Amino acid sequence: MTTIGNYKFVRKIGTGGFSKVMLAEDIRTGEKVALKIMKNSGSKQGLYRKSLFENEVAVLKELELNTILKLKGSSPHELLIDPNGKEVDINYIALEYAQYGELFDYVAKGEKFSEKTTRFFFNQIIKTLEYMASKGYSHRDIKPENLLFGSDFTLKFADFGFATKSERCTQRRGTFGYMAPEVLANKPYNPRKADIFSAAVILFIMTTKHCPFIKAEHGDKYYNLVMKGQLDKFWELHQNSNDGTEEFSEDFKDLINGMLQANPKARLSLDAIKNHPWMKGPMAKAEDIKFEFRLRKKILEGNIETTDPKESSQSSGCSQNSSSDSATNEDSDQSENAEMADEESEPLVSDYVSVVDGDILVDAVTWYCTAKKISHIKSPDFYRVNIKVDEGDKRANIEVNILRRKKDGKRAVEFKTLSGSKALCSYAFTDFLEFSRNHLYELFN
Repeated sequence: MTTIGNYKFVRKIGTGGFSKVMLAEDIRTGEKVALKIMKNSGSKQGLYRKSLFENEVAVLKELELNTILKLKGSSPHELLIDPNGKEVDINYIALEYAQYGELFDYVAKGEKFSEKTTRFFFNQIIKTLEYMASKGYSHRDIKPENLLFGSDFTLKFADFGFATKSERCTQRRGTFGYMAPEVLANKPYNPRKADIFSAAVILFIMTTKHCPFIKAEHGDKYYNLVMKGQLDKFWELHQNSNDGTEEFSEDFKDLINGMLQANPKARLSLDAIKNHPWMKGPMAKAEDIKFEFRLRKKILEGNIETTDPKESSQSSGCSQNSSSDSATNEDSDQSENAEMADEESEPLVSDYVSVVDGDILVDAVTWYCTAKKISHIKSPDFYRVNIKVDEGDKRANIEVNILRRKKDGKRAVEFKTLSGSKALCSYAFTDFLEFSRNHLYELFN
């Protein structure tokens, strides 16, 4: 067993540029912590790295917010004792353990976030930056890898080694893809304005699942358009890069445009961002986030079985057009009359359950399709998902609607065969219910 002071190692959970992060347990209390460790060295590079550790500790002692990792302890000199009894001089920081990992993994390896979900997390980002500003701090390395998820999927800011109280910086700090143009150009810069730029990049990535540019400089074909003020071409280029299927609301584009301004003086302030029309749109509730991201986590960890790999090519079906989206059906508040389905289509209806809104059940269907690698299209206007099941010799186009019962507001999921095998539709319906019972916290039990 490897130990450092009062902590024993459990397993490695991460690696930084010059440190390791271990899941550790406090021998006295049993509490799990994230232990950031670094070997002490008298070299110039070693002393620089030590200064970052010391800065992080000093900053975290001044900051106390539920969206910032809590400092649990630290030591500039502690002996690491490995299982063979070997001793190594270590500098460590003990931090709150964010058990659900990095935002990066959920974006890079999962589906892009809905606007409701993105708005939930972006509000947390802006409130954290506002709090830090009230304490005089800027972060200077905001990126998805430094935003972690706590036990209730609240975002947690991490890695404060570059954080500063200076209002004018000259040293280039951060990560290239998230750096503001003035930082990249090695010009003196306002770090709070640079943080706002980085936050815009994260907002774009959460919404689209890809970066707005490689680097914020003239040589980048995307950001060059921003620098020239050719914003319509910037958005057109992004839309066309995804087969023309990417759609951006005008409010979203306006917010991104304001935050990515090349001139930091023209960049939106935190107050302007908070009061922007996009920020006033519908936002996911905390219970919806827990529901969605527990399932996302299971899929990331491979704890949900998927179908045969031959179906993986169906994921491209999300970009296909579906004529069934023009079918007449009421949206969120469907009446009981909407439950009277066409007898010829033989609709299959689940039990009615109490959920916050129809989006919960829509998400259940889309995550079932994602886990099973089934082609699906989520309607932007209705509580509806169109799915295409292909078993080689059998195929089925299925319309999935969310029904709402007037008398008690409970909702149900309806599967209806539009074309192809009704037996395959029946199988998909049964499989979805089983999936929900096993992975969606007994939604239909």
